[in-house]
Amino acid sequence: TMIQLGIESGNDAILRRIRKGFTIAKALRAGRLILRHGIRLHTFFMAGFPWETEATLGDTRRAIEAVECEKVIYSLFTPYPGTEAFRLCQDQGLIPADYHPSLFGHQSPLNGFCRDLSPERFRALSAEIEGMVVRKNRLGRKNGPPDRP
Repeated sequence: TMIQLGIESGNDAILRRIRKGFTIAKALRAGRLILRHGIRLHTFFMAGFPWETEATLGDTRRAIEAVECEKVIYSLFTPYPGTEAFRLCQDQGLIPADYHPSLFGHQSPLNGFCRDLSPERFRALSAEIEGMVVRKNRLGRKNGPPDRP
């Protein structure tokens, strides 16, 4: 009765880097197909990847605005100790010396692991996206499939 689709980014280069195996155009088409069959759709998006820029965040924002779904779940990239992502962030100097996993989570305002954006700038841009997601989610079923009889 429902599919949750992890799109993650609106930028094809980032989708390739995180090995999603699809483009944003294909993800949006898949969402429309799911809805056409009367299945509820929730989508997941994430921001703050190490390669994130203002332009890639803009792509993600536009994808979130464009996706037709019942609900968008938005979170922040979080590298966990012992993962490839954590090692990558360490190698690039993006993990603070006082890093403690309990302080960083998918909604933590401390997250900011972008090479090309300061943590402050990332937080400001991310807050704008969060506000847009809240407004979009208020529409609820208006973005989803028609109610079944």
